[in-house]
Amino acid sequence: MSTGKKSFLLYLDTLQILSKLTDEQSGRLLKAFLAYHSGEDFELDPMMDLVFFNFKAQFERDKENYSKTVNRNRNNGLKGGRPKKQQEPKKPTGLNGNPPKPKKADSDSDSDSDSDSDSDRYIHQQVGDAWNHTFKNELQSVVKITNKRKASINGCIKEMKGVIDLTDVNNWIALFNHAARSDFLMGRGSSSWAMTFDFFTTKSKIIKIYEGDYDNNTA
Repeated sequence: MSTGKKSFLLYLDTLQILSKLTDEQSGRLLKAFLAYHSGEDFELDPMMDLVFFNFKAQFERDKENYSKTVNRNRNNGLKGGRPKKQQEPKKPTGLNGNPPKPKKADSDSDSDSDSDSDSDRYIHQQVGDAWNHTFKNELQSVVKITNKRKASINGCIKEMKGVIDLTDVNNWIALFNHAARSDFLMGRGSSSWAMTFDFFTTKSKIIKIYEGDYDNNTA
């Protein structure tokens, strides 16, 4: 079933994952792209589903931004289009000389701000989405990536630099899966406590998780 869309974007940084896949897996992933954008059902094994999830999150953000642009252009069209560029008066206006050159008509600042904000929050939102996907129905979900959470993620990226590249969401997913094997962190023991996203993204905690301090289910 066609959705009417004729193209979609792929980003070089996310495509780096292909180097870690077999040719068969890469082909399966390509078919998943086609099925998703055609509105068709498809199935992937758990490992490939995690790989595809990273792309799906970006596809959905691109779709949202595209819809905003279409709606904005439609509204501008209903208003008669963008305002025409003003002309500098040719005759004196009674003031000391002609007034300064009028400002240009407003540009699509919404588009610029959307682009900037998407660039800034790209890895932050990916990390939150990956958390929800990995721990769905097991741990508390991330509803919003707040400024405080962005700062925590940035702190983890800086703290772990040279050890593990946390600008790559796939490395976050690997850490999530590592933590998921700890009964203590997952709240499977006698204690009712379980880790939260904010706990995980604390610099001192992510180091301990990476080094395996919680592998034996101790605090």
